Amino acid sequence: MRINQTKDLLERVGWTFVQAYIGLGAIDWLSNGLNATFINQVYAALGAALAATIKVLLAQRVGSRGSGDAIPGGVEEGT
Repeated sequence: MRINQTKDLLERVGWTFVQAYIGLGAIDWLSNGLNATFINQVYAALGAALAATIKVLLAQRVGSRGSGDAIPGGVEEGT
């Protein structure tokens, strides 16, 4: 199977950003005192996306399939 590493990276990093941003918004709403501004939430989500980018790029280089999954042997089951 051939992996499009650019699409793999963008999908994984994009979802990490969205998930971090939603999580930060939920924490801000639930805490009623954190008072994280919009830009602070974006910065924190960008930090999570940066960490995801580093992880995916490393996994693409180290793994045997070229995908961004970091689980040894990949996530595909045998056919």
